[in-house]
Amino acid sequence: MAGHPATAEDLTQDTFVNAWRSLPGYEGRSRFSTWLLTWGLMRDPMAMPTPVNYGPNSALGAVQLMARDELLVQFRQRLNETPPETRETVVKNLAIIQRAADEIDAALAQDPASGLLNGLLLSTYQEELQIYSKVVTSGDTLTRRT
Repeated sequence: MAGHPATAEDLTQDTFVNAWRSLPGYEGRSRFSTWLLTWGLMRDPMAMPTPVNYGPNSALGAVQLMARDELLVQFRQRLNETPPETRETVVKNLAIIQRAADEIDAALAQDPASGLLNGLLLSTYQEELQIYSKVVTSGDTLTRRT
């Protein structure tokens, strides 16, 4: 993520110290690992975001994930050219989508046949693709999700 071992060590230490100080604010609305990753990305907004993980209960097929991976190549190339503020917005938006995917996956573990949950998961996937597409086509005209 950082590209250099010393930078990675500094980033890791800063992330854990800041996360430790902010631990009382962790509300459990997402997986702890997602929350922690968000801290790391906020510390280094130039870090390359990873694709959203839809979890083991996802009904997304190989074709959908392959289409996402193809768009992801273009997204990563274009993201390197965007201003830091835009990049930070993209990272935050993807973190929001990851939290949603985590929550949907947890619910699907309880009710894997739920059409509603699978529909929500598909909508989350489509939102991820929309962010990638916006970066590829427009770059710095993105706005932050709420």
